[in-house]
Amino acid sequence: MSPPGRYECRVSGLRWVCKDHVSLQYQFSSWEPHSAMMKSLGYKQGGPLLDVTIIAGELEEVHLPHFACFGDDPSFKEKVRVLHVEDCGVSVEQVDEVTRFHVKILHPTFSAKGVLVRSGFPLKVHCDLLLYQAKAPSWTDS
Repeated sequence: MSPPGRYECRVSGLRWVCKDHVSLQYQFSSWEPHSAMMKSLGYKQGGPLLDVTIIAGELEEVHLPHFACFGDDPSFKEKVRVLHVEDCGVSVEQVDEVTRFHVKILHPTFSAKGVLVRSGFPLKVHCDLLLYQAKAPSWTDS
């Protein structure tokens, strides 16, 4: 149960804001069942698909993580949407704000949600890259 405040999950990057106590659960889901529909609508995945369940209370806003790097393009907000998966089907929704690493949705309703980016838009991505170097063993013949 989260008391009123602003929160961010260090694992998923999901952020939320609540004015009253709220209890929620979330997990990563697969984009695969939605890939054909996204392609037919002209969108591609722009972040993880998170299945969020509100157990008690309600959220003022949610910030879904994305990996798209939009740079200085002022039109990027028009190219970003959120996939909303419900029992009765899926819909594509507008976002309220796009920041460097998140899209903000005010007064969200929940099920699985994930960030979409319009296909054909040249997409750069944010990523963390870990490089490892192993010292090659020196082989000697005995």
